[in-house]
Amino acid sequence: PDSAIADCVASSGDVDNIVETGVQVTCDSNEPNPYLGGIGTTTTSTDVSVDIEENAEVVSTGVGVALENGGTLDNAGILQANDTAVSATDSSGDGGITISNSGTIRSTEGAGIIADLSDSDITNSGDIISDDVAVTLGSNSELTNSGSITANDAPAISTSGNATIDNTGTIDSDSDVAISLQGGGNRLNLDSGSEIDGDVVATPGGAASDLLVLSGEGNEAENYTGFASLLMQGERWTFNGDVQAEIIALESGTLTLNGNVTTGGVDITAGTLAGTGAINGSINNLSGTVSARQVS
Repeated sequence: PDSAIADCVASSGDVDNIVETGVQVTCDSNEPNPYLGGIGTTTTSTDVSVDIEENAEVVSTGVGVALENGGTLDNAGILQANDTAVSATDSSGDGGITISNSGTIRSTEGAGIIADLSDSDITNSGDIISDDVAVTLGSNSELTNSGSITANDAPAISTSGNATIDNTGTIDSDSDVAISLQGGGNRLNLDSGSEIDGDVVATPGGAASDLLVLSGEGNEAENYTGFASLLMQGERWTFNGDVQAEIIALESGTLTLNGNVTTGGVDITAGTLAGTGAINGSINNLSGTVSARQVS
C-alpha cells in the first residue's frame, strides 16, 4: 500500500483515490498533523471505512471525505473542508452509510454532511458546523443528535422523506428555518436536552404523515408548522411559538402552548393542556385537564 500520505494511511491504494473495496483509512495525530488534503473513493469502490482519531486533523481546500456506495466514517478529531465536509453518494443503488461524529466536522463555505442516499445512519455527539445545510438526510435514514448542529445560511437539517431525527442536543440556524422536513413520512423525536434555534417546517405537500413526538421535558421558542400529528408522551413541554398540526394527541404530562395553534383537533387522554395561546380547533377532553384558551 501507498503509505506516504503522512498521518492518513490507507490499507491499499492512495487515500484520495480509493478504487478497491473494503479499504480502511486511518488518520492519527502523528506528525505531520494536520493532513492537508481530502479522502475520496471512486464509483468502483464499496464499503470503505475512514477513522479519524482523537487529536487528528484533516484539512481540505475541497471536499473533506467523499464516500461512494456505502461505507463508514468515524470522526473523533477535526475534519474541516472549504467545500462539503462529508459527501456520501450511491452509484450502485445499494445505499447506506454510517457516520459517527464525536469530534468536529466543519465546512467553511459549503455543506457539512450530504448523505442524501437512502438507509443511512448518522450519530452526532460532537459538533457539525457549516455555511450551507449542516446535515442532509436521504430517505429511510436516521440522525441521532446529542451534540451540536449549526448552519449559517441554510437549514441545519434537511430531509428528503421517511427520515427519523432523534434530538437531545442543539440544532441551530442563522436562517429562519432550523429543520426542513421534506418528502413526507418524517418523524422528529424531541427529548430532554433538546434545544432548537429556528423554525421547524414540514413542507406543504409532503407533510401528510410527518410526526412530532415529545418525550421528557423541554421548552421551545420557535414555530413548528406543517405536521400531521403532534404526540405528547413526555412530562412537561412548552411551545412559545406557533404550532400547526392536524392532530394533537396529549397522552401524558403538561403541554403548554403559548402561541397560535392551528389544528383539526386536540385529543386528551391524560395530562394537562395549558398555555396562553389561541387554539384554533376542537378540544376533545377524554380524561385530562384543560386550562388553555380555545378560540374556535
